[in-house]
This record gives sequence, C-alpha cells and structure tokens, in this order.
Amino acid sequence: AIRTVFAGGAAAAAVTSLNEETAAQNFHQHENFNDTKFYGKRQQNITDATAIPIIEEKMEIGKREVETGGVRLKSRVVQENVEENVNLRSEHVRVEQMPVNRPATAADLEAFKEGTIEMKEYAEIPVISKEAFVTGEVSLAKEVHENTETVAGTIRKTEVETENFTEETDKLSTDKDKLSGNEESGFYK
Repeated sequence: AIRTVFAGGAAAAAVTSLNEETAAQNFHQHENFNDTKFYGKRQQNITDATAIPIIEEKMEIGKREVETGGVRLKSRVVQENVEENVNLRSEHVRVEQMPVNRPATAADLEAFKEGTIEMKEYAEIPVISKEAFVTGEVSLAKEVHENTETVAGTIRKTEVETENFTEETDKLSTDKDKLSGNEESGFYK
C-alpha cells in the first residue's frame, strides 16, 4: 500500500517539500512510483468492438388466490320455558242420603242383600307432547365480485449516454444520422 510505495526516504522528503501547485504535477515522478500497481486495475481490455447491452425489465402481472376470511355457521340447542293455560275437568263422588217413604217393590226386594256399589272418579291431567317443525333455514352461499385494480411497480432499463472526450471534433461526428441511426444524438435507450 502507501507505505511500501513511499518507503524510500527520498520520496518522503520529496513529498513533504512540494507545495500544492507542484504536488499534482510531480506525483508520478519519483523512483518508487509503479504504473502497473497504480493503474493496473483501472484499465479495460478494449478490443475492436465493444458493446454495452441495453437491458429492459418487463413487468408481468399475474393473479393468485389467497384466503381473505370467511363465515362459519354453528348451531346449538337452547332451552326456553313456555307456559300455556289449559282447562282441566275433574270428577268428585258425592254421597247423598234422601228420605224416602214408599212400599218396597220386587226390584227393591231383589236388591235387599249385602253388596257393594262403586263409583270411580276421573280427572283430566295435562299431557305434554312435542313435535319438531322446521321454521327456517340458514345457509351459506358465495357471491363473486370482480373489480379492476391498478397495479404499480418499478422496472429498470439500461440507458447509455455517449460523451465525446476527444478535442478533435472532426474525428468523431456528432451528426444525428451517423451517431444513432435516426435517434437523438448522444443518448440511447
């Protein structure tokens, strides 16, 4: 690096003794300066034909399907207390005794023995029966909507700018037709 290039004492003395005006002119004029080390990596291998490729990116827009949400239906059974009024009938046996004063008939004499008479009581009680009815349905269906979106992106392309760096303008023509083949002079896309 710099220490090895300027290792000699004479070069160090020469650099320190130069003023700013002569430093740029005498930079290359000392015994430790090496052109190959200094410029070697900067030089290009230039052949008869040199080209810069003009590359342009093209943007392609595609589509893919992604999940954005959805709806889930869950059913559960809930209980509800219901009350209704119902009229119920009930029977009660009543024992009555009435005074009677008449002579006994043959039928009365035939029933004149030991025996039992029964009369049963009946009553209505509420009876609950249940029957299921379909009163409605909840279903899932899809609606498809289409819309147009503007998609923006950044693409890259090569632009080549020409620069004439010779002082002899007659050697390189900047004429429009000669430089670019009917393109603007000095700029290629």
